[in-house]
Amino acid sequence: MSIRVGIVGISGFGGGEAMRLIANHPSFELIYAAGEGSAGSRLIDRFPGVPPTLADLVITKWDPQTMPKLDVLFASLPTGASAAALARVPNDVKIIDIGGDHRYVEGWAYGLADVWPSQIAGHNRIANPGCFPAAALTQQSVI
Repeated sequence: MSIRVGIVGISGFGGGEAMRLIANHPSFELIYAAGEGSAGSRLIDRFPGVPPTLADLVITKWDPQTMPKLDVLFASLPTGASAAALARVPNDVKIIDIGGDHRYVEGWAYGLADVWPSQIAGHNRIANPGCFPAAALTQQSVI
């Protein structure tokens, strides 16, 4: 059984990196790609190196009401742009917010799976620490 995944903000750096990791993961199936300025484009048009299985996936305009059934949604939206929209995502969809809107927000677990697995296990709303803290935390965990 594959894990049905979506990415909102796929055209930005964080969303593109999430897509790269998800595309090569044996348990993930990317079925939803959303963006604003890139809506209507195929993934292959935005990311020439995308695997053939994802090439024809069309980027849609971000709307939580029209999302397909997902297991996990990665949100990579600009700071200030995700709080209201992500509040409309059904509670059974796990959200990993790569952006900054949900760090230290009640009801959201803060952390990285590789560093704090017990703090985020069982949560449906996870806020990622961001690039500088993640790099420092990851480096610290291998020392």
